[in-house]
Amino acid sequence: MTRRRVLSEPTRSTRSARSARSARTSRPVVRPTSNRATVSPLDRRFTRRRLVAVNAAGALFIVAMMGRATQLQVMEKDTMEARGERQRLRLTPIRAERGDILDRFGAPLAMSVRDWRLVTDPSLVADPAATAAALVAVLPVGSVDQNWLTAKLSERTRYAILVNGVDKALKDRIDAAKIGGIFFVERFRRENPAADLARSVIGRVDTEQRGASGLELLFNDQLTGVDGLLRSERSEQGLQIPGGKRTVDPATSGKSFVTTLDRSLQYAVDGMNSKAIADSGAKGGIVIVSDPRTGDILAASNMELTDDGGVRSTGRNSALVNVYEPGSVNKVITMAAAIEERVVTPQTTISVPDQYQVGDHKFSDDRAHKMMRWTIRDVLVNSSNVGTIKVAQTLNRSRLDRYLRGFGLGSKTAINFPGESGGIL
Repeated sequence: MTRRRVLSEPTRSTRSARSARSARTSRPVVRPTSNRATVSPLDRRFTRRRLVAVNAAGALFIVAMMGRATQLQVMEKDTMEARGERQRLRLTPIRAERGDILDRFGAPLAMSVRDWRLVTDPSLVADPAATAAALVAVLPVGSVDQNWLTAKLSERTRYAILVNGVDKALKDRIDAAKIGGIFFVERFRRENPAADLARSVIGRVDTEQRGASGLELLFNDQLTGVDGLLRSERSEQGLQIPGGKRTVDPATSGKSFVTTLDRSLQYAVDGMNSKAIADSGAKGGIVIVSDPRTGDILAASNMELTDDGGVRSTGRNSALVNVYEPGSVNKVITMAAAIEERVVTPQTTISVPDQYQVGDHKFSDDRAHKMMRWTIRDVLVNSSNVGTIKVAQTLNRSRLDRYLRGFGLGSKTAINFPGESGGIL
């Protein structure tokens, strides 16, 4: 008998349990994952604080910038505008004209002629070589070397002199060329229309038009005027800004002086003095012509022999700055003192030899003569050295000294001429 295995059909509950078990066995295990790193609570608090600090710093920076902008545009508006104006504003001095020196009839002996000095601010010159070429094109041919100009325009300075003595016509040509970085400084040069006439009296000025000698120095403060000032807005290239500010404080010219000199007479005296020096072979000559009624000096000639044998007017006023023995002038003073002190009268008679021993020196008259009986008037008329010495001996030392000083010997005149000597007494 065949044995059969009887398999019973699984129940519904059994199938469900099996299916559940099979599913648990075949399904993969899925665990939750994340791309974000795990952050601790302490790190999160630090990050938030850092963000707050950055935002606060940015806000403070913005507030500071806005505050500074407000300060500059509102509170410091005038100051900043003034600073900007100063950067644009160029101050140009207006030179005052020096007063003239005239002769007694109004003819000029020294006068000022207006001209200009061409200068540059190299920091404003973009291309020194091109600027130099532009200048050479308008300047007189051969007057300035182009390479030298280029070097001057390249210097590390804010001021350099390019050309002196620019006249009005040349200035207009340079202005028309509109060359950036160059400017003009107005000035005056001193001229003597009569050349060296009365040179020793008139004197001279230095390169800055200040009196250096003679009347130019004596009256320098009065001859010198008061400079003016031009304020103008200019671009970086030095050109006038259209519509920009422009104000002018005008210059005040110096005073002119009328001297007692006569230019025509001075010319004649210089000619005679020069001829006398040449004829006599002297090293120089001095001639003063004055009006004895007023003391006015009409001519003062100081001439000297040059190395080449010519004769010229000298700048040294030897008549006032040199020391001289008074010579026969002192005879008049001695006689005046003796008569004033009543030790003699004009009619007093004295014996006058042609030689006379005083101490260790023997004095003599200009011409030999026998013993003479001369009055005081005769002594003076004959200009006797011996007679004058004998009259002087009737005065004591202190009285003679008092009269010599009373007549001005040993002291300066009231002219106060520069370099004047007071003499030695």
